[in-house]
Amino acid sequence: MKKISKRKVASGNKNKLKAFAITSLFTVLLYILLFAVSGFICYKTDIPTNKYYIIMLIISGISALAGGFRNARVNKEKGLINGIIGSVPVILITITAGLLFNNGIPGINMLLPIAISLISGAVSGTVAINMRR
Repeated sequence: MKKISKRKVASGNKNKLKAFAITSLFTVLLYILLFAVSGFICYKTDIPTNKYYIIMLIISGISALAGGFRNARVNKEKGLINGIIGSVPVILITITAGLLFNNGIPGINMLLPIAISLISGAVSGTVAINMRR
């Protein structure tokens, strides 16, 4: 068996951390862009306010899907775990926004977007690893 030096392992971890940071930035920017576009569409078309929650669920799922896919694709291993890790920024934004709008009280409405983000991140990470280049 080959011995791997500590320097090589540290370098690999540094590259993975850098890839995660870039993926997180990509995911957050996509999330913000989708919310801006959907906010503009909702404003112009007079969509009822009871549909906003469904729109937020869709945006959370799409953003986590993209983040999980990109994170797993960059790391090239452990698709399920890397997909979930790629969806963490969406989950953190959802929790932060939920706490801000509920005066610091976590609501039951936060659970569904978090579950959707976790599932879509895991599925997209698995798909990204199993795709051929």
